[in-house]
Amino acid sequence: MNNRKKLIKKLDDLARAKVRARGKCEVCGKTETLQVAHIFSRRHKGVRWDEDNLLLLCYYHHLHFAHTNPVEFSEWVRSYLGEQKYNRLRVKARVITKFSEFDLEQLIENYE
Repeated sequence: MNNRKKLIKKLDDLARAKVRARGKCEVCGKTETLQVAHIFSRRHKGVRWDEDNLLLLCYYHHLHFAHTNPVEFSEWVRSYLGEQKYNRLRVKARVITKFSEFDLEQLIENYE
């Protein structure tokens, strides 16, 4: 694995750990079968590690709400985050973002 991939994996792990520390599903409050979910897909590098883009959801709400009912999920997210925060994320997700290894290292430092 090259250095860039290692940095990305480390960032993913740090972001996941920080979100898991929230401790409960952000929809129903359940504390079992928790999964980290992205509002805007991981492929949108500009928001991949943005804490506002990451949710802690139980298995049911991740798969049967977020992925099966995307319109309802989007409405819930807008209400949960507020329009301003949601729109900031949406704009940030649409920007093509490429991080250098230095940028990735800086993001890691910010998480640690």
